[in-house]
Amino acid sequence: MPPDDRTPTAAVFAEMTEAGCRVAMWRACQRAGIANYSPHDLRHRWISVQLKRGVPITEVTAASGHSRSSMTLDTYAHVVTDTDDI
Repeated sequence: MPPDDRTPTAAVFAEMTEAGCRVAMWRACQRAGIANYSPHDLRHRWISVQLKRGVPITEVTAASGHSRSSMTLDTYAHVVTDTDDI
């Protein structure tokens, strides 16, 4: 869809429901022979990787849709202080 036609409330995949997305991911994980991951697991991973890479918290907060940086930090502070690689 051209950028001019996009609206923040428009569904990207109109026919895809939350349940349908979970089922599709479950099937993909089964076929790949890996543990089952949910869409939320992927979101958590993406945010964690961004913070580990040193992306400013304000940018990660905006991209994740959190209303406050403190919300992001409350959930992901361990990533910022953890010394292990993600």
